[in-house]
Amino acid sequence: TSGNSLANASAMKPFTRARAREELASFLDRLRRVEHDPQYLYRVKRVVLFGSYLSAKPLLSDIDLGLELVQRREPGPKQGEAFLDACRKRARDSGRRFSSQWDLFAWPETEVILALKNRRAALSFCSASDEVISLGPHATLWQDGHLVDDEPVIQDLAEELRRLSLGDAASMGAFLKGEPPR
Repeated sequence: TSGNSLANASAMKPFTRARAREELASFLDRLRRVEHDPQYLYRVKRVVLFGSYLSAKPLLSDIDLGLELVQRREPGPKQGEAFLDACRKRARDSGRRFSSQWDLFAWPETEVILALKNRRAALSFCSASDEVISLGPHATLWQDGHLVDDEPVIQDLAEELRRLSLGDAASMGAFLKGEPPR
């Protein structure tokens, strides 16, 4: 229906795959910086690429990325209390105002997301939950502090999918797992 079309529409002008590759490469650079910067109280455990980037569409409206963040913890018996104290300090040091305690304690996680997004409208983030993953084809880009695939493979993924003419989800999923096309 036209209501669904409007709900799924993006205000951003569609962009080329070349620009999408540049955006993704820039995101991966920021991801590496965040990963190696101990000032952040959270680190990125996993990044999953999904959505239209994995289609054969020549123009994209965004790059869908699922993120899973985890706390950087110092081992010890009072790590929970120490982490909450660190969250309070990080929030105070940010100079931001928070409308609730929840917002204050969520700041360290929000800070990582903002650093990764870097005001880039082309990037669309969500949680890397199993529900998102199960919706269709996906590719894990980052796992436990490491790039999963070589960057050239990631950058050329859409062209490879187009070359193989993978139209159905099963064939595309098999390709992403490294299985030969059926």
